[in-house]
Amino acid sequence: IVGDGPNEKKLKAQTAKLRLNNRVKFLGRLPHDQLLKLMVASDVFVLNTQYEGLPHIVLEAMACGLPVVTTNVGGNPEVIKNGRSGLLVEPDNQTQIKMAILKIVNGREFKEKIILEAQKSLSQFTEQKMLAQTQTILAAAAEKKSN
Repeated sequence: IVGDGPNEKKLKAQTAKLRLNNRVKFLGRLPHDQLLKLMVASDVFVLNTQYEGLPHIVLEAMACGLPVVTTNVGGNPEVIKNGRSGLLVEPDNQTQIKMAILKIVNGREFKEKIILEAQKSLSQFTEQKMLAQTQTILAAAAEKKSN
């Protein structure tokens, strides 16, 4: 588990209670280069968040060739098409998260399909396209304000 947050103590206690200390590691915050190395070596990327703007970390996971499980909040549904380029779950729904991870881990063909689709979809999030979209939005807002 990478990162930290308000649930860290609870997660560590649950890990100990389930006797998973030898299988679950809490790495805290990592420098970006170390995070990317870890992502490349991983089997699945899970982001259980209750809010998210444009999920850059999800885009990075997709670029690393990881199947993504994340929550159906904020900008996540704009990036992940549920069942096609990743899996969306409700925030903090442990059953949905578990089932999504198992679907990926146990379904090699499904995993390969969503990785391929995710990498195809990355083309819509290039720096140039994002900049053009931002400029269009700002121009529309400026025009609206002047009217």
